[in-house]
Amino acid sequence: MLPRTMDAIGVALIALSLLVIVLVIWQGISYRAVERGEARSLRPDLMLLPGGSFRMGSPADEPNRFDDEGPQHEVTVSPFFLCRTEITQENWEAVMGDNPTNCDSGCDKLPVHSISWLDAVDFMNRLTELENTAYASDKQMSLCYEISGEEASWDRSCTGYRLPTEAEWEYAARAGTVTAYSFGNDASELDEYAWHAGNSDNRVHEVGAKRANPWGLYDMHGNVYEWVWDWYGPYGAQAATNPTGPEEGSSRVLRGGSFVVGPRLLRSARRGRYQPVGRDLSWVSGVRCARAGARASLIN
Repeated sequence: MLPRTMDAIGVALIALSLLVIVLVIWQGISYRAVERGEARSLRPDLMLLPGGSFRMGSPADEPNRFDDEGPQHEVTVSPFFLCRTEITQENWEAVMGDNPTNCDSGCDKLPVHSISWLDAVDFMNRLTELENTAYASDKQMSLCYEISGEEASWDRSCTGYRLPTEAEWEYAARAGTVTAYSFGNDASELDEYAWHAGNSDNRVHEVGAKRANPWGLYDMHGNVYEWVWDWYGPYGAQAATNPTGPEEGSSRVLRGGSFVVGPRLLRSARRGRYQPVGRDLSWVSGVRCARAGARASLIN
């Protein structure tokens, strides 16, 4: 009887080992990574935004506008996924294995910053690869970017994570509104929606702590600037569908303003720019992840 008992114990141990493996895989499916003995989230929640058309840029009579916000032009975007908040330091550290912000404590829910545009692109590819490890073979996402040195190209047919385009970003920030901000034209209401120079105490704050815009997205005004895909360039007057910006340039676009700027630079149409590989000013620059909506099958 003893050998059979030992065999039964052996089978039980094997079954237990398989169960542990399954649980580890399931942990991956729920988008968690283990870092220093604790679970760490890979990304914020995704929201599926409806496709639609809007007037991109600011009208000529909008107070405090900049010339490069015009001419206003009709833009149509397809449905796409966008993260509800900016990528946090917890997310970044789980995916990239480091924290460029030099934060010592209480950092997890703060937005990552001190990243270049190229850093942000690299993050999207690595996030895609990590989540693919939890997918069945028929649910694999394709990488969006091919990175070579300081250059990156975008496969428009990709199903993985990517930066939003400038048009997608403004469409999401406006959330159906046509005013200077997603909540209206009164800058005195900014404190309810944004961390900015007037209320931030010159530091970043936890994501999602202010009121969301009408589509449930947080920090589209203020906290940290957000990189988008596009090269910076002048707008044209013609209507466009899913525009992706100029084919080349010297600066990439930043959107949303940050905790160190005032109301003029926090408007929905405001455009910032910076070199894609530089970090001299990018301590105020963060990122928010996107995915194609029509082609992507989402697993939560």
